[in-house]
Amino acid sequence: MGGFFYIYIILTLNLQMKKIYLLSMSLFLMVVAQAQTNQENIIGNWAVDSTDFSVMMFLDEEDIEEIMMYSEFLTAEDFLDEFGFAAPQTDEEWLALAENGIMMPIDDDMPIGPISFTTNTMVMYIEGETIFLPYVFINDSTFSVTSPDDEEFPFTEFNIVNLNETNMTLSSFGAFEEDEGEFTNVALVLYCTVTGDLVFGCTDIEASNYNSEANVDDDSCEYPYLCGEDQLLLTMYDDEEDGWEGAQLIINGSSFSFWDGDMDVACVNNADCFILTSIEGPYDDEAFWVLSNENEDVIFEGGLPYFSDNDMDDDMVCDDLDNCIDIANSDQFDTDEDGEGDACDYDDGMSIEELSKENVTLVRMMDVLGREYISHPNGKILFYIYSNGVVKQEIKL
Repeated sequence: MGGFFYIYIILTLNLQMKKIYLLSMSLFLMVVAQAQTNQENIIGNWAVDSTDFSVMMFLDEEDIEEIMMYSEFLTAEDFLDEFGFAAPQTDEEWLALAENGIMMPIDDDMPIGPISFTTNTMVMYIEGETIFLPYVFINDSTFSVTSPDDEEFPFTEFNIVNLNETNMTLSSFGAFEEDEGEFTNVALVLYCTVTGDLVFGCTDIEASNYNSEANVDDDSCEYPYLCGEDQLLLTMYDDEEDGWEGAQLIINGSSFSFWDGDMDVACVNNADCFILTSIEGPYDDEAFWVLSNENEDVIFEGGLPYFSDNDMDDDMVCDDLDNCIDIANSDQFDTDEDGEGDACDYDDGMSIEELSKENVTLVRMMDVLGREYISHPNGKILFYIYSNGVVKQEIKL
């Protein structure tokens, strides 16, 4: 559960100021307890229709200075639209902003499933995880919950803002420990409607075992393999959710990348061996990738930049299969079929006896510049060209 809330906090802390949405003051009003709530009405199953989730963001001196500079050129309305809060009017208000921070909402709903209440337990269903939270009412409209033994639940008290036979609104404030001794204040509002019996199953419509009747995801979703029978699945990730920004992963000569979001997939043709390298981008440290098969076995994985030492001569033939490891020969010609490519098999396996039996004759001797020689000078490398088309490289010492 800690990791779940951590994702949302990191998302908010990484927001640029221009992407901040206008904070609704109703979030703060919701924590005001309502009087004389009928506590019995809470018992039952509630569907969570939507959520509001916010964190307290603190601005450093550089952020404050930049915002102050903008404030001089914008009207109050434009400033509010641009940054999401009213512009401070005095130095004292700017100082208070820096010291106290701003409660910033996250625009996306949290993926919380139904909530179930018995007389003493609140059960939350979140992404296939079931969390049991014993609760007790502190007053008519506020109850406290006890965190599970194995994890720290950041919300300890919930206020019932609205409750009738069909609708309920809950709000809570909590503190999430981001680093040791450093806490981030978080606020959560749940908008619920009463629902019938809970049906457990796969609730993702893209899954092969999607259950249209299920209203609680039980983490049982199964997905068809995205690639062909003789292909591997490449899953590419980006920590900053803005794509690889020019970086590329090269697999057996094919380039793979993506341009937006935190993840993308591609299909890679299977092969007897693999050559992997990469093209550098400006933010390689944000990227990582996994190459796996249909059984989810990991074949290769890594980050960027990446280089696998499996093609010494850069001819796009794996060293495992290359018949000339240290000389580039993408054609892999092997005239005498002895396992050595022509590029590095200087005698082509043709012994004196074999040449005699085939009755071949020497046609000419040439150097690397194409000049012919009648005799072979000492220390000179010459190419012997025979009548059967065989070429030998010789040196006379």
